[in-house]
Amino acid sequence: FIVSKVNLFKNEEGNGEFKSGEVDGLSINVGQAPGKKCERCWIYDPTVGDNGKHITICQRCVEVIEGT
Repeated sequence: FIVSKVNLFKNEEGNGEFKSGEVDGLSINVGQAPGKKCERCWIYDPTVGDNGKHITICQRCVEVIEGT
């Protein structure tokens, strides 16, 4: 199970799209992560395009490439 982002919320109503039959009160909603897809690591990240020198990759990848 590979994801770009996970948010955990305490929801008393448990009104997610998927309800677990094994874990009481667990419900899951699935949606697209915000941002664009990084061409280097393939995660969706809001920082893709923020760096004018590397407009197709996320800030984490910029730091790796530039060694910062």
